[in-house]
Amino acid sequence: MAKKYLDDSITYDEGINSLSLEGINLFVRMIVCSDDFGIIPVNIYELNQLCGIQEFLRNSTKSVLDEIVSQNLGWIFDFKEKKFLMFKPEKFDKIQSHLVSKRTKSKYLDLSSEKVQEIRRNYPLARTTATVKSIKNLSKEKSKIKRDTLAVENLGGSTSDSSIPQILNSSSPDIPSQVITVIHRIGQELDLPAYAAVTDKAWRPKLVRWGQKIGYQCLLRQAEALENWLAGRPDKKKLSANQRTNPTAQFFNTWLPRVFEKDYTSGDSILPVEKSNGYHSEVEELGSQKIISHDQHV
Repeated sequence: MAKKYLDDSITYDEGINSLSLEGINLFVRMIVCSDDFGIIPVNIYELNQLCGIQEFLRNSTKSVLDEIVSQNLGWIFDFKEKKFLMFKPEKFDKIQSHLVSKRTKSKYLDLSSEKVQEIRRNYPLARTTATVKSIKNLSKEKSKIKRDTLAVENLGGSTSDSSIPQILNSSSPDIPSQVITVIHRIGQELDLPAYAAVTDKAWRPKLVRWGQKIGYQCLLRQAEALENWLAGRPDKKKLSANQRTNPTAQFFNTWLPRVFEKDYTSGDSILPVEKSNGYHSEVEELGSQKIISHDQHV
């Protein structure tokens, strides 16, 4: 199996640094043992064997894996009656860029690169940068919140085909999560660690308030506009300290208040029903299959 690299972002990533020592140990071992697409089986017995987990730690592997998933460091899904974890595709490909042009097949899914990419495009946090052509039957938004079943097509095949996972999404996209994805991308691609460290828990309440005021599509467009503005500056060192290190103040106190009322998209100021803990789960049970999203336990 090809070599895997670790990036220095591991030293300041909030999710990774929130893990226990056992969690960090398992996370690093899983990266090393994952296939060329950042996918690894997470059946506990198999995971212990693959990652060489010491005997005295094996009884805690499941709880440690739950810990990794709860920090949004990977997405667990069912495929052919087995569970797998997928690391965030964009970040994995950026750090393991030496693999991108060489990989042709997933070792663990036994699928061609093209079919694996169909699955990777539906990673919960990647939807703002990937066109999910394989999702169909998205119903029109109605005045009240409604959940609709979505299926992933197997490259023109039946939606019941087990070679591509099935997912459940909301008729209203989870715009706050998409905004946070843009902010994380700013941090990763423009080398602004404070943006990469933004958390859903801290930002979601503010995003909901602003989304209800200016519209969620407008909110997402403003995040993308901020990304383009920062990316277009030839010398990042000329950014003020506030612009570089305080994304909360930059976005909510400086950027959004300047939006013109004519740019509001007020007709879309609704969100999917949230769970009691304040987080929205995009993926739930669908028929006899179940894919677990990044904010659920295994």
